[in-house]
Amino acid sequence: MQRPTLEVRFFRTETGTEPVRDWLRSLAVADRKAIGEELKTSAEGAEEMPVNPTHVGSDFDDFLAEEAMLEETTARALKRVLAWQIAREMKAQRLTRAALAERMGTGREALNRLLDESDTSLTLTTLARAAAALGKQVRVELTSG
Repeated sequence: MQRPTLEVRFFRTETGTEPVRDWLRSLAVADRKAIGEELKTSAEGAEEMPVNPTHVGSDFDDFLAEEAMLEETTARALKRVLAWQIAREMKAQRLTRAALAERMGTGREALNRLLDESDTSLTLTTLARAAAALGKQVRVELTSG
């Protein structure tokens, strides 16, 4: 079963303009990336809400693709969600970093990289070890955009 994600779309005025999109384009690239990461992170696992189709504008992912930052912001958002889920489960199980690293059969340095929201160089092996050490499973799938 695929986890729901929120489709982020721009508000479109009756004249066809998209003020938020225009505003984002006026920002520095670093600021656009930061906002993109926040929105992509928020969209992961969110429930869809009904919208008024009259004011539905273009897709936020299309904007990120046009700005050549879709893959990077998506990767960082997914890593943030994974790091948050692992940290949440560690807290629920009252596990320290050292204890989880021991369960994973790895060093704390690898675990620190796993929990670092900004480090997207995560291997599936490390993620699978962390999940198993927490009594969880990893499911990865490719979906249509």
